Amino acid sequence: MKMIAVVDLSTGCIQERRRNTLTLDIPHDLDGKTGGLSDDANSLGHYFTCSGQRLVYATMPTLLSGRELGANCLVADDLTGRASGSCLRRYRLSVVERCH
Repeated sequence: MKMIAVVDLSTGCIQERRRNTLTLDIPHDLDGKTGGLSDDANSLGHYFTCSGQRLVYATMPTLLSGRELGANCLVADDLTGRASGSCLRRYRLSVVERCH
């Protein structure tokens, strides 16, 4: 399977990710210092704004393979928690670096 390299903007680490990795557009008021947001099983994104407000919004993930080279986006980590049938996914501020 072809992989896509992404740079985690909070750490500078480069990761090879599968083409079907989920991504989100970056909310305009996301606090970049927090590094991203969390998405629950109901497709609700939870994040902090630059003013410290906690917001919730309906997310619509797309595949990493659909992102342009150099695109800034939120890239999903693996599932971070599972409790009573629900799951939590963390998305990190990233940039698409290259495709293999």
